[in-house]
Amino acid sequence: MLAHRITTGLPFKLILILLVTCFFACNSNATRNNREEDKIEAEQVTTLLFQNLQTKNYAAADTLFSRDFFKVTPKEKLNEVFKVTQEKLGDLGDTHLTDWKTQVVTGENASADYAFFYGNTYKKAIGHITIRLHKDPDNKIRIVYYTIHSDAFAGQ
Repeated sequence: MLAHRITTGLPFKLILILLVTCFFACNSNATRNNREEDKIEAEQVTTLLFQNLQTKNYAAADTLFSRDFFKVTPKEKLNEVFKVTQEKLGDLGDTHLTDWKTQVVTGENASADYAFFYGNTYKKAIGHITIRLHKDPDNKIRIVYYTIHSDAFAGQ
């Protein structure tokens, strides 16, 4: 009789509801898309990348890329891309952000991904750059994808 009263009483039901609510709340994720604050945080990395490319400091530029990037593209190949871009397009002038997207997930399955699209002016040509970034487990945002397209690469 006593056990029946404990499991059916109001305090037990209230505690059970609170525990179930806490369990689901603690295991949920929240997704934020295209927040200006997230853009600004990741854009600091792309700005630093372009500054390093303008000064031809490719070693400093390399530090902005993730380890996963270098599993696919060795540093030597990336630096070759930087040098060929310099040779074919000339010095980097203005950078112009044409579009951006962010997705930050908080909670149990936290992640943060960013995409930036630039139409940059170089001394000899225009370049269209796509940069994707990811926040690493150490809470640093690093580049995981980098491409540049330009008619200047087609030959002269």
